[in-house]
Amino acid sequence: MLEVGNGGLTHEEEKTHFTLWAMAKSPLLIGCDLTTVSHESLSIITNSDIIAINQDPNSKEAECMVGCDSYSSFLRRPTVYTTTLSNGDVVAAITNWRETPYTEFSFQLSDIGVLPLAADSETVTVKDLWTKDVQTLDNADPITQVSQKHIPGHATITL
Repeated sequence: MLEVGNGGLTHEEEKTHFTLWAMAKSPLLIGCDLTTVSHESLSIITNSDIIAINQDPNSKEAECMVGCDSYSSFLRRPTVYTTTLSNGDVVAAITNWRETPYTEFSFQLSDIGVLPLAADSETVTVKDLWTKDVQTLDNADPITQVSQKHIPGHATITL
């Protein structure tokens, strides 16, 4: 059951919890009292982009694609989980497991299965599903944190 809105989690932790639950294709069972839930928590559990990942009938449970090895786990480096939606869009959840911000994290689009269809100069549109920021990247460029150079502690950036 989702813990969003029950207290005990920071705002970033609530977003991480909801994102990873949706990416795991787990049932989105709300565990808070909707008559008293905060506006911030309500905005998390009503994020239509994140809900769409969970409800997509043809997407599978997300897989760990970056930071999945024991060395990365020991160092508590961010991990990147991905799934592909019915329309072909790839969704990536970048999770910082540390209590403190992680700076300068990047990975190549090819690391998550986004490959150019034709030429190396093909562009890819990246949308942050929490902030709604949109960025266009050259497929040869690494993704840094869309418009920021760090991931807050216990946060998940969802693209």
